[in-house]
Amino acid sequence: MLRFILDCAVFIGIGLGIVFIQYSTPHQRGFFCDDQTIRYPDKENTVSVPALFVIGYGIPIVFIVLSECSRMYWECKKLNKVISHFRMGRFAVHRLVVRLWRFLGYFMLGSCFVLFLTNVGKFSTGRLRPHFLDTCKPDWSLLNCSSGTLDSNYYVTHVQCTAVNPEMTENGHKLKDARLSFPSGHASFSWYSMTFLVFYVQARIHRRGFFCFTFRPMLQLLFISLAAFTALSRVSDYKHHWSDVLAGSMLGAVIGFIMAAHCAQVFLKKSTEAEKKEEAMGRTPSTELLVPTEENKPEDKKPVDPGLVI
Repeated sequence: MLRFILDCAVFIGIGLGIVFIQYSTPHQRGFFCDDQTIRYPDKENTVSVPALFVIGYGIPIVFIVLSECSRMYWECKKLNKVISHFRMGRFAVHRLVVRLWRFLGYFMLGSCFVLFLTNVGKFSTGRLRPHFLDTCKPDWSLLNCSSGTLDSNYYVTHVQCTAVNPEMTENGHKLKDARLSFPSGHASFSWYSMTFLVFYVQARIHRRGFFCFTFRPMLQLLFISLAAFTALSRVSDYKHHWSDVLAGSMLGAVIGFIMAAHCAQVFLKKSTEAEKKEEAMGRTPSTELLVPTEENKPEDKKPVDPGLVI
């Protein structure tokens, strides 16, 4: 129970950190008058924020829940296993709940890490988006540029925006967002989610039943394609520079690998005798504790710590 409380405290702490950063002021970076990389038009998003959350949260959560439910069904019905419960204080928690807490818990924790680090990079660098000038519409008469033609090497440290839309004022959301280019949040979040899912599929989805030989790699290719499309759309929409997308993709992929392989330990193998027999018969090694019966009750063996077997 104490570990559960500490886990919740970590989630709350990271969430408060993300909210605190969101309400802070980004670094006020200037620009050169002849900078051609921030003169692109402001376009609509190909992958909107709601669509990003569907890709980043909806697909992985639904997929993991369905996978673990199917594995539990396979072990109960096909392997005739009796599933034990995990003791948490006075409560008995079903093993399916423990599995989902393990995989989804680490997945959500990693997504918080990605969002936190992405926002730290955005607000500390304050890099201007490619559509910054179109959003800001600066008053060129107040700048030391040549008639607003951007043919001067003069570095502008302070710019007065003339956009009349209330959402584009100096403290408005759109103008603030126009200073948050590096790294790409769409790229980091989508690559994190899909990388986590690719390693989960590799470890937890096995070729059995109606699953053909190419099912797993095709599924992984689909997830990688979703991440790549989301990231590349940020360049074509003039929302990010290519280096922003590259940095965000690398950040998300690295954290996705760490959370899946090392924290959630999706490749963890057990070494019980029952699982070795299953493996020899071509079955999937179980991740559950067997309830001892007269036939399988171990002799003079120390009980397995249920906290180590999930």
